[in-house]
Amino acid sequence: STVTETVVFAPTAAGAPSSTITYGFAELASPSVVTVQGTATTGGGEPGTVPPPTAGGWRINGDAALDGDDLVLTTTAPGLQAGTAFWPTPVPTEGLDVSFDASISGGTGADGMTLVLATPDTAPTSVGRLGGGLGYSGIEGVAVALDTYQNYLPDYSAPADPSDNHVGIANGATEDRLAWVATETAVPPLRGTPRRVRVTVQSGRMTVLVDGAQVLDEAVSLGSTALIGFGAGTGGQVDRHAVSNVVIATEGGGTPTPSVSMTPSNVDFGTVTVGGTATRVVTITNSGTVPATIGAVTLPGAPFVIESPVTAGRVPVSYT
Repeated sequence: STVTETVVFAPTAAGAPSSTITYGFAELASPSVVTVQGTATTGGGEPGTVPPPTAGGWRINGDAALDGDDLVLTTTAPGLQAGTAFWPTPVPTEGLDVSFDASISGGTGADGMTLVLATPDTAPTSVGRLGGGLGYSGIEGVAVALDTYQNYLPDYSAPADPSDNHVGIANGATEDRLAWVATETAVPPLRGTPRRVRVTVQSGRMTVLVDGAQVLDEAVSLGSTALIGFGAGTGGQVDRHAVSNVVIATEGGGTPTPSVSMTPSNVDFGTVTVGGTATRVVTITNSGTVPATIGAVTLPGAPFVIESPVTAGRVPVSYT
């Protein structure tokens, strides 16, 4: 006879976990052990989308807040604000396509906003530096900035930014000075009129379009996945920085979607002599876009008895 057991693999982090399920036999002196193992990845699934911030699930941080159809990152009062919002699950960077309406208005003109592709180990509650840090400075990763204030070096010997109206790609920052990979000043006014911004990543290059016109195309260094978010900052001068109509598409699947396969799905111990043992291996592979914990096991009845009973539907082994 055969007994079929279904094991649920729900990883919460990438890796190659393994564990065992031990069965004690009432008639046998030695137990039987089934090894469970699998591979958890954060990408490689079907094409997908990340929901917009207004749909929920995002971490809204600092001075940011949702207001109707807008994600408002900073307001016009008081000054010295910084706000961010992050989707908490890393998404594949290859094939990433992000579009949004950027609205900067209502104040005295500072400092700007960012689309942030943070390293996947970044806490989704992170808030970067205010002012010229644009809510990004202090967060590791790459950012696309819509910058409306020209900062200077600490000794004021030279400007740190090319103008008070530019689009740039940064790969780091020191205090309120972003480390520019590339900038472009030949862009329409970023304040006063909402601008449709589109950012794509393909084959190691990042392309930025404003109102349908390409303004930047630059090689960038990104990992295979990133935490996607928005940021903004104000200082003594201020503006309302907001994004809306956000559309995020990922080539590898941004919406958490596991895809689990088991080999074999039917575990047959065959004929076992009383007093002997038999071991079978079950390989569980998750090729979806979210990683997990072995969350539940459906156990067979006698003569198979697990040594560590399942409590509240959970296997007493977790993988984090």
